[in-house]
Amino acid sequence: EILSDRWNLIIYLHSIRNVLQKNGVSRVRLRLHPSESADWYRSFLTGNFFQFDQTSLENSISKATLVIGPTSTVFIESLMAGVNYLVYEPLFNGRDLMNYPLVPPFDGSEPDIPAAHTEKSLQRLLSDRKTVGSTVIPRYIKPSLDLSPIKTILVSQH
Repeated sequence: EILSDRWNLIIYLHSIRNVLQKNGVSRVRLRLHPSESADWYRSFLTGNFFQFDQTSLENSISKATLVIGPTSTVFIESLMAGVNYLVYEPLFNGRDLMNYPLVPPFDGSEPDIPAAHTEKSLQRLLSDRKTVGSTVIPRYIKPSLDLSPIKTILVSQH
């Protein structure tokens, strides 16, 4: 069983704020996972740096110029919308902030998918204006939907 500490989520956001404020950013939109409580986050995140975004994921991404985040399917959503996604996965004893092992491409093993594991490496990615290579999308999403396996199952049922 993997034990997680929710407090690490607050530490993660403070870390992102540190780096972005050093780059002159005064406010960002924060979109939480639908299962998370904005009130819980608000009780720990003071000031106006984080603006909670509760619109649809598509709307949220369409307003973004950059998405910084951990291991998430939002990685693909962002790239499909043409918005760069910088992977930021601080490591604690070789695991992510929720105590899970990192997996590709979020572990930094893909050369055209930049991943930061420290504030310093996130700063470097931002300074160097690193982006995810557009060639990665076909590796994760097929260009067409193949329904033949479903048709085979349906035909064999009758």
